[in-house]
Amino acid sequence: MKSAADLLLKKTTQDVWHRGEAYADKASITITSHNDLEVQASVLGAKTYDVKLRLTSKGISQSCTCPHFIEAGYICKHIVAVAILWDEQRGILRLSVEKIGKAAVPPPILSRQDIANLFKTPLIANLDHLRILAEATALGGYVRPHSELPTMPDMVLDEAQPIDYKEVKACLNQMTRWTKRKAYDPYFCSGEMVAAFCAMLRVLKKRIPVTSPIETAWMLLELQEFQRVLIGGMIDDSQGVHKISEAHLQEIHDTLAMIPIPDEACADFEKVIGEYEKRREKDQ
Repeated sequence: MKSAADLLLKKTTQDVWHRGEAYADKASITITSHNDLEVQASVLGAKTYDVKLRLTSKGISQSCTCPHFIEAGYICKHIVAVAILWDEQRGILRLSVEKIGKAAVPPPILSRQDIANLFKTPLIANLDHLRILAEATALGGYVRPHSELPTMPDMVLDEAQPIDYKEVKACLNQMTRWTKRKAYDPYFCSGEMVAAFCAMLRVLKKRIPVTSPIETAWMLLELQEFQRVLIGGMIDDSQGVHKISEAHLQEIHDTLAMIPIPDEACADFEKVIGEYEKRREKDQ
């Protein structure tokens, strides 16, 4: 007789498996129908979820009405719990801790919450997580060999140093040259490119208070144009990572908007900022 738990183990992480065991022990599961080939059950969690398992010639099919399964197709703790109890009802013992440790899927490099946080709070996003996003979410776990890029271009880190337009241009040219590397991959290097750009923007933002507002405004236009080229051709932005660098650009814009501008420079400043805002609307 086939063990449902054994068939599911190789599709499940240890964390999910142990949470499923805890659910099975809580007796929060009602098996509504079962035989040697299939089982249907309801599991009481945040809501009541319906679970169906069926043994097939190729293994096991499974479904659950919880968001974890519906939205991502991952084996959830509800499915694991039902599989464990179904096995026990058929006289099959639980899997050993040793077997679970050996056969369960290793935990993901990034959790779903890690990935959600990148887009939910981009201004404080963990850029190391952004750098490995493509690898962590690669279908089937296959990652093409690709260049490992620097964490940011060469630039002045001293917050007391005014921003120099030539320095900014040199940094952007340096990043452009990264894309010419032999092993550069537009998809798997996308997170590294955007992370390096965001790291640069975070440094520049700290240097705004000691820089002329009009100089910073011109710099913002240059950065915006680089963003457009970056997203438009340098990287494969299938995962929408441009939203993270866009948030950093907007933060620089909003910081500039709070700085008092001398009357004699006000017209030029507003013209440059107006051009940035016009481009932004066009790109949205």
